[in-house]
Amino acid sequence: MDNGVKGENTVFINREFADFDFLKTYKDLEELIKLYKRELQPQGKVYIFIDEIQLIDGWEKVINLKSSRSVIRNIWESPGRNAVAKAISLI
Repeated sequence: MDNGVKGENTVFINREFADFDFLKTYKDLEELIKLYKRELQPQGKVYIFIDEIQLIDGWEKVINLKSSRSVIRNIWESPGRNAVAKAISLI
């Protein structure tokens, strides 16, 4: 990427895309993050961008769990008209 972040360290999730229809609950989100980390084994900071996160039931649980374990370094919120986009920086 232009800013020096490796492609495998960046995940973009748009819950409105049919590819992410399976992402209905916080458990699904947690499993997706685990699968991503296991398969790509990113080194350094990981950035996860989630658009339409409010469509994932209980998404706050994943954020709270990762925050309590100091896995999340930063959370940025960018509200749209009816949506919330989250960018999560994982250590």
